[in-house]
Amino acid sequence: MKRKCIIINADDCGASSLVDEHIEQAILAGKITSTTVIVNMDDFEGAVLLYKKYNDRISFGWHINLSEGKPLLYSQLLLDKGYYIEKDGCVEFNGKAFWKKKLTHGMKVAIRNELKAQYSKLLDGGIILSHADGHHHIHTSPSLMFLVPSLLEELGVKKMRRMRNYVPFSLDYLIRKVIVGTVVITHPHIKMTDTFSYFQEYIDNPNMPSGKTIELECHPGHPKYAEEEKVLLNSNLEKQFGAKLISYKDL
Repeated sequence: MKRKCIIINADDCGASSLVDEHIEQAILAGKITSTTVIVNMDDFEGAVLLYKKYNDRISFGWHINLSEGKPLLYSQLLLDKGYYIEKDGCVEFNGKAFWKKKLTHGMKVAIRNELKAQYSKLLDGGIILSHADGHHHIHTSPSLMFLVPSLLEELGVKKMRRMRNYVPFSLDYLIRKVIVGTVVITHPHIKMTDTFSYFQEYIDNPNMPSGKTIELECHPGHPKYAEEEKVLLNSNLEKQFGAKLISYKDL
């Protein structure tokens, strides 16, 4: 039987100097194999620096963001429809609005333009992407679950985080499986791991079924996830699960 291959991805690279500092610590400790960069937050320059220093050690992907901070492009349509909001004289993303509302053709065009601007900023920073995922898992929202892989194929990004499926067998599990299966059929050039889970969830439930390739999401530098980070830095998944740590480059 082949060994499990586990990718440990640190989300939110570029969110702040504190987050980037903790991601660097995790890289140096050999506890993460991948990270995803968010382009419109406080420390994108720090994320670019991390890429220049460590892209030979770990993979760097795109943390697609449509739910926090300021968009790179202004869209009156998305503002009118409530996807953007005005706050203190600035236009910002309206939280998780994309989970709840149906998109018109014009809105889809505006969203694609915003995502293309985010992608271009990554390229301008010299970052060669290994994969993509979504901030707050926005890429798996009903309104975007087919738009995002279609755009990734257009941009030449061939790997993407799958919908969370490390859950007990249930109707919810079956629905997730059907959705991912549909994405695989409609976008055959997009590669995903067999399993996606939160890091702490996987550690706490080692007997739950999983596949041969697994991505675990973690959040170094976030106060909310301080306990998770402590467990991460003291982990040894190679020994605990007989696993091989890989990056998205190896998938």
